[in-house]
Amino acid sequence: MRKLTWKSLFVWLPLVALTLTAACTSVTNPATGETELSAVSPAEERAIGQQEHPKVLAEFGGEYNDPALKNYVNSIGQSLASNAELPADSFTFTLLDTPVVNAFALPGGYVYVTRGLLTILNDEAELAGVMGHEIGHVTARHGARRQTQGMIANILATGVGILSGNRQVAQLGQVAAQGFLASYSRDNEREADQLGVRYLSRTGYETLGMARSLEAIGRHSALLSKVSGQEAQDFNFFQTHPQTPERVANTVSLARQSFSVQNPVVGRETYLNAISGMVYGDSADQGFARGNRFVHPNMRFAFEVPNGFRLDNLPNAVLAAGPDGTRISFDRESDRNVVARYSNMANYISRQWAKGARGRDLRNVEINGFPAATAVVFMTAQNGQRFEARIAAIRFSDTQIFRFLMAAPTQVADRYARSFEDAINSFRSLSPDEAAKYKPLRIWPHTVQRGDTISGLAARMNIDEFDQERFRAVNAMDADAVLQIGQKVKVISE
Repeated sequence: MRKLTWKSLFVWLPLVALTLTAACTSVTNPATGETELSAVSPAEERAIGQQEHPKVLAEFGGEYNDPALKNYVNSIGQSLASNAELPADSFTFTLLDTPVVNAFALPGGYVYVTRGLLTILNDEAELAGVMGHEIGHVTARHGARRQTQGMIANILATGVGILSGNRQVAQLGQVAAQGFLASYSRDNEREADQLGVRYLSRTGYETLGMARSLEAIGRHSALLSKVSGQEAQDFNFFQTHPQTPERVANTVSLARQSFSVQNPVVGRETYLNAISGMVYGDSADQGFARGNRFVHPNMRFAFEVPNGFRLDNLPNAVLAAGPDGTRISFDRESDRNVVARYSNMANYISRQWAKGARGRDLRNVEINGFPAATAVVFMTAQNGQRFEARIAAIRFSDTQIFRFLMAAPTQVADRYARSFEDAINSFRSLSPDEAAKYKPLRIWPHTVQRGDTISGLAARMNIDEFDQERFRAVNAMDADAVLQIGQKVKVISE
């Protein structure tokens, strides 16, 4: 083992400097005006954004199909961008058709907000605050900075391992590098907040809008925690934008220190009118998770999971968590060549989907008129826990194979065998008339009338549970808030 010494460090560090100099170029940061070394040029940033943009659309449901609302979001983004440090035409603003609450940016000026985010905001200044923050990430070149810092950290970590000859030391170097990047990311957020407030002020918006948007996202996050296990959004705002207790206070302070705006734009009425009729939750293209039933009116099928399970409709699968550590997954074969290759579903299970798995009772069956196959397979989780899973493959059409996986810990598998079998057999097609009965929930502005109460308005929302909590979350109301006659609120209904 080679001993790590100061002498060896002094020999090695000049080599690191040469490596970094060769890999980086000097660029001027648009937001700060400072010259910095970067591994990514502005042209490369744009190329990265262009390459990743179609992937983002595919992952998050594509663009929301409402030209008026898309134009509204774009107009706010372009107004803010015209007051940023890059040309306004450097930016592309996209409204994503997903209920997940988030906003993010790619290098090269690609800025995204989700319709899920729009449901919990309550005025135009709040939306402008979120978009200004994302524009700040772009103008400050945070994507390029992170890539550059990652390269430097990896070079340093690798060098420490080489010098010491010790794998554990090299691994410790990698951990240190990750910690540095996490801290740097928090710095990114603070800088983006500062830039966002700058752009709000320059554009004439109320600068406190950013703080209110963070509070709204915080309320939504608290709601998700309250209904944990029932609504698992695995890509949320605070995962991609680290939250600290002082962040809202810091944005309030930034807002008060910013250039005073005469008659700042809040835009509550304009905002509520713009989102009137916007889909809340799942859309018809994504299917609806209602109670223990999943219905896809566009593809015209439905199934039910056992009582005690709660569905979660994710972009690529429908998941359900139940008692005793039970789990259900429903998805479809993604490879069209595989779908075309297998007409016999038992062969599909044994030769493709569950190839090599230990199992029993593989057989071809028919499920409500569809060719299918079922089997029992044995699985072991990463933590060593053993599961028994009932699986089913259903040929829904010439181009689609749907799949169920229903797993229970081995010690309770017999208890759930019948209910899992019933769930698989509940899969059926919908007639056009049946499919037409299922409509998405939508956001509607409502003027509070005499006699309206939070509990009464919440009860109209066609939401099975936590209706009052959801009403308060989408309307920025704390637990002690009361309605005022003439007040505009958002209600959720078909």
